[in-house]
Amino acid sequence: MTTSRPLIELPPGKVVSVKMINPVNFGPAIIKRFMEPPVPGVEKKKPGPVLTFLLEHPSGQKLVFDLGIRKDYQNYAPTVANYIPTTNYDIQVSKNVIDILEENGIPGESINAVIWR
Repeated sequence: MTTSRPLIELPPGKVVSVKMINPVNFGPAIIKRFMEPPVPGVEKKKPGPVLTFLLEHPSGQKLVFDLGIRKDYQNYAPTVANYIPTTNYDIQVSKNVIDILEENGIPGESINAVIWR
C-alpha cells in the first residue's frame, strides 16, 4: 500500500532571502558527538564556524535558524555550563547573534521566530 504525501503549494513569485551569520568558531570537535556512522580515519573535525541563518520573506516576516553558542556560555543552565569545559573545545564567541543582527540594522524585535535545533 502506498501513501501519498500532501502537495505543498508555494505562492508564485515569492523569494526568501537567506543570510548566513557566523557568530561562533569552535573545535576541534569529536566527530562521533555529531554524526554516525563513523567515518574511517576521521575522528575529529578541525576548528570552524557554527552558522546561523536569517530568513527574510518579502512580507517582512523574519526567522532566525539556530543561535549558535552565546557569548556568556558559562551562564547556561548548570548541566550545559558544566559540560562545555569537558569538551576541550576552543570556543571563540565575540558577539551574540542578536548583537550581529542589530549592528547590521535588524532590530531584535523584528524577528518573528527562532528555530533551535
